[in-house]
Amino acid sequence: MIIRVQGSPPKGVNVRDPFLRRFCFEVNMSLIAFHRALIAAAIVFCLGYGSWELFRTGPQGPEGSAVVGTVFIVLGLGLGYYLLRLNHFLGYNGVTPHTRSDR
Repeated sequence: MIIRVQGSPPKGVNVRDPFLRRFCFEVNMSLIAFHRALIAAAIVFCLGYGSWELFRTGPQGPEGSAVVGTVFIVLGLGLGYYLLRLNHFLGYNGVTPHTRSDR
């Protein structure tokens, strides 16, 4: 995926080609949206891996699985809190990023 940039396309790129126009110059994703998607993937990984490690614990499982599983569950929950409060951490405080008056 190529994200649209300001200015003219690179030399040698035929902007009349429908494939390039559709897939290279019409993708418009903000950095915050990409960050949210990446954090959501990390949450799924942490909770999934932590659950898997906790299910491995038992009389025949590895000794450190409970500790590792608990750590990853806590990390997943922490990332979930971060994702829910991302606007607060960025300083938006109830205002959507597109309507901020200080820009």
